[in-house]
Amino acid sequence: MLWDIFKSSSRNTKRAPAPVSRPVEPEEYFHGVPLSELSDLAKTINKGIRCSLDNSGFLIFHYWTNRGNITVSAQNSVDENGKLYKLFSYHYPGQNWCPLDDFIDKANETFTFTPGRPRNE
Repeated sequence: MLWDIFKSSSRNTKRAPAPVSRPVEPEEYFHGVPLSELSDLAKTINKGIRCSLDNSGFLIFHYWTNRGNITVSAQNSVDENGKLYKLFSYHYPGQNWCPLDDFIDKANETFTFTPGRPRNE
């Protein structure tokens, strides 16, 4: 009898967990383009992983090498015409293009970048 009382009372005390409110972080932009959209575009590129911003405000494109065993991070910026370009060349003339080249071509076709200085300046 006593067991039935405890058993019935334990069923009534179960409650749904309270919703957890998480602070909403503001969307980061790279020359007028949301970083989330650039990361989504990066995932559509073969071997592309994501995009991020470094401390100087340059766009970093993260991708796998052609062998798929090393992650490469390449720095990019926007020129005075609003076109994305890579700061350093990672291949020699005549060598096959890397995923970074494909990303830059697609990004320039898809987005209109605002020319100017990177953030924090």
